[in-house]
Amino acid sequence: MKRHTFSLVELLVAMGVLSILGLILIQFTRDSYSIYLKGQINSTIHDESSSVTSRLANGLRGAYQVQSATNTTLTTLTYFAPADVTPTKITIQQAGSVVNLTIIQGVVAGNSYVFDPASAITKSVTTHFVSNPTVPLFKYYDESNTLLANPPAVSAIHLIEVTSTVFSQIDTTKTAQSATKVQLRNLKTNL
Repeated sequence: MKRHTFSLVELLVAMGVLSILGLILIQFTRDSYSIYLKGQINSTIHDESSSVTSRLANGLRGAYQVQSATNTTLTTLTYFAPADVTPTKITIQQAGSVVNLTIIQGVVAGNSYVFDPASAITKSVTTHFVSNPTVPLFKYYDESNTLLANPPAVSAIHLIEVTSTVFSQIDTTKTAQSATKVQLRNLKTNL
């Protein structure tokens, strides 16, 4: 019985073919992972943008009085829940890539409310905000839905547009934007 063995050339050809197949498989895996990572980055920044907009809008939905307003800062008096007896003072401020939310619970003092700055609670809403003068954090509209100039007269504000643009921590060139409009609580006509 004669045994057939592989020649050196046959082994080299087999190794070459397997190497080429291995390289193709590695490239395919790398490309697939790259596409997956890009999708994850886009999903993450869109989620964060929506979350920032939602958190800010929820804080403003109970607002009944605007105390001060610019494109980057808004201070309102808000009732978070219908059962609240005292209002809460909310200040939303954008400084560079950080958006902070400061909350001060009101205390009854005679016929008015006192807001003690020492009892303020400040939380960072996001640290990935894109500061863009053409797309500000806040825009203000009057009763006829006309955009007000900055800074607006607080008595003219009926509607507040909140726009958040955030960037990815992994790839800072990737951004996502979301926006919503919030009407002041005491000016709603659909109640």
